[in-house]
Amino acid sequence: MELKRVCKNGGYIVALTEPDYQGWIENPDFGLSKYHKETIEKQGGDPLIGRKLLSIFSSGGLETTIHINSRIWSQSELEGCIEKEWNNIYAEGLISEEELKSKIEEEKKIIAEKLKLLFYQYLPLLVKK
Repeated sequence: MELKRVCKNGGYIVALTEPDYQGWIENPDFGLSKYHKETIEKQGGDPLIGRKLLSIFSSGGLETTIHINSRIWSQSELEGCIEKEWNNIYAEGLISEEELKSKIEEEKKIIAEKLKLLFYQYLPLLVKK
C-alpha cells in the first residue's frame, strides 16, 4: 500500500524478484537450490516471494501484469560461478569446509564433462497505479 501511495497517478511500479527456488532444476542435483532457500530464509527473506507478488499487488487494487522468464546457465557461467555459489553457502555456515571442497570438486568435474544443467525461472511484474 505504501508503494501505491507514493506512486504518481498513472505511474508504474516494477517488481523484480529472485529466481523461484521451488522451480529450480539442477541436474545432477547437489542441493544448491535447497541451500539458497535456507540462506534467504536465514536472512529474513522469502525464497518464494516471486509467486506471491501477483496476489499481493492485485489485492491492493493495482493493475498487475506478470511475466515468467526462464534461464539456463551457459557452460561458461557454470565454469565461472559454481565455486562462488558454493563459497556463499559456506559463508552462511550451512556446510562445513570439508563439504565445500567436496562439492566444488564434484561440481567442477561434472561441468568439465558438460553434464551439468542449471535452470531457473523468475517472475518480474509491471504494476500500474
